[in-house]
Amino acid sequence: MFDKLSINKKVRSELTSTWEKVLKEKKDNYHSSIITIPRTIQPIRLRPSRFPICSVLTFLDKIDEQITGPKQNDSTLMDFFTSVGSTVHAVVQKWMGYTGRMVGNWKCPNCEHLEKLTTFKTCPTCHRDMVYEELTVKYKNLSGHVDGVFVLDSGKYIVVDYKTSSTRKIEEAKFDNIGYKLQVLSYAYILRTKYKLPIVGASLLYIGRDNPFSYFEKHFKITEVNLPKIKNFLHKQIDRYNAADQGLANQDVSIPIDHKPCFSRDDYYANMHVYDTCPLLDICFTRSLAGHLSNKLKKVSKS
Repeated sequence: MFDKLSINKKVRSELTSTWEKVLKEKKDNYHSSIITIPRTIQPIRLRPSRFPICSVLTFLDKIDEQITGPKQNDSTLMDFFTSVGSTVHAVVQKWMGYTGRMVGNWKCPNCEHLEKLTTFKTCPTCHRDMVYEELTVKYKNLSGHVDGVFVLDSGKYIVVDYKTSSTRKIEEAKFDNIGYKLQVLSYAYILRTKYKLPIVGASLLYIGRDNPFSYFEKHFKITEVNLPKIKNFLHKQIDRYNAADQGLANQDVSIPIDHKPCFSRDDYYANMHVYDTCPLLDICFTRSLAGHLSNKLKKVSKS
């Protein structure tokens, strides 16, 4: 009886126009007394989720952090995708955990009893289902959280990192995010060499945001042959991050510049480009870069 009241076309209205505006706006554009958005503070730390590391961009991020404080999710799109991803992670980890094939830390929500590096357990004290907690890994000054470690039929393990994506991308299998690959490979290396887990592979499991039946696995083998390559990459990321710290501590812009990962536009697109184009791409390979960094550095002294 309400068919005549329905509009099935995509039309511009006050409602849809406002939503389109919200998708483009940041929190600072709204008056704080009108709308309150929870702050998600993201202090700059060395984490695999930041790979690949650029010493120059990290240097600038650290300058901004000193001037304005830690970054936060300050846009609708960032909050949307972060929240959706967090929800999917929690659901997948819970139900994959019930299979008894996911190694992690399990904590009782009632008495907080903790079982480390094991598969799903019922609390020996409360006899309640324990809750999955992501494994925290540390390597030198790097720390990160592993989504999961899956037990194969052979008894060997593979590291799993869950990623949400559009159904269209999953159907087309268009996944070329170098950062995701480097992140999961680094976790695999650390868990195998430092934590001595029998890791033989690493997988990115892409799951549709709107359809969990739409999924795609991108798998990488971990062998004695490629372990040195992963180690070399990992140490380069640590060196670049440390160079940003050293440049800031010594007030010397040449340190992050000397450690930057790419030396031409082609090199950048081949090895560093992930989502948005680097904001320094037009000046990074010119003499203007040092002046730009020096001007930024002066703001720290004045703040």
